[in-house]
Amino acid sequence: MMLSSIRQTTDVNEIKNIVPEAGNEIPKIIHYCWFGGKPLPEDLQKCLDSWEKLHGYTIMRWDESNCSFDENDFVRNTYRDRQLGFIGDYYRLKAVYEYGGIYLDTDVKVNRSFDGLLHHKAFLNFIFDCSVGSAIIGSKKGNPLIKGLLDMYDKTVIVKGADKRKGKVFEFKDDKLFVHGYATSNYYYTYYILKHYPDFVLNNKYQDLGDFVIYPKEFFEIGSLLGKHYAVHLCAGEWRIKTDDSKSIKNRVKKALKKNQKVFDLVQIIVRKRRYDRLKKDIPFYEYSLAQKKGSALPEL
Repeated sequence: MMLSSIRQTTDVNEIKNIVPEAGNEIPKIIHYCWFGGKPLPEDLQKCLDSWEKLHGYTIMRWDESNCSFDENDFVRNTYRDRQLGFIGDYYRLKAVYEYGGIYLDTDVKVNRSFDGLLHHKAFLNFIFDCSVGSAIIGSKKGNPLIKGLLDMYDKTVIVKGADKRKGKVFEFKDDKLFVHGYATSNYYYTYYILKHYPDFVLNNKYQDLGDFVIYPKEFFEIGSLLGKHYAVHLCAGEWRIKTDDSKSIKNRVKKALKKNQKVFDLVQIIVRKRRYDRLKKDIPFYEYSLAQKKGSALPEL
């Protein structure tokens, strides 16, 4: 099943004149990236099919037909190394900065309309209690937060062979940002916001920081049992059925639950919550979040 009731395009001319509706800051544009030329896998296509809940939005796809891959050294080197997922880290920001709108990863499953979020200057969400997510980004055109994040990529120098688990992920020197290996965009966002928005707290709670607001992970990342979430991000927490282990008790339970999609979705939310609570301890900003909570001296970023 392909997208049918919402408009999809790769032509920037079709989105450049879309403006926010009266009373809103963010225009009804959904951006997504898909590089490499391969068709979308079936599981991702199902996610895109869920975007049909976003009535009145124009879907803008960024791919080889409308990206130059020549904006900065990060993009050039990442494209050369065929690190296609990391290229999208840059172009998602470029898209919402230049045109406004909402960026979605292709593994985001929409639960309800985003119309109630369009009055924000920008919105993000936590992915972990101690880390900002990047699978869903809403912003008006020209937002200073998005510009600051883009500037980080303009200044990035990848330090290959470095083990970011043994030291800092980022180090500024001579107006360059040295990144120890390819770092996830979640780390870029968390680092930048902690550096430039001193009131920001890593606590998985709603906060208004002026240029943007940030929502708890239950609204966009893992989902909520009461169904109030806008979307879920399946990448880090989907309870997948593994074809190479189809006879295991675990997978038989999954297949049985799958017959009732509502029950299966609720179980996935519980599984994600437990998994995210476990994974957060491996995030580079975990100790920083503990220090904020305790009111003790903050570790150096």
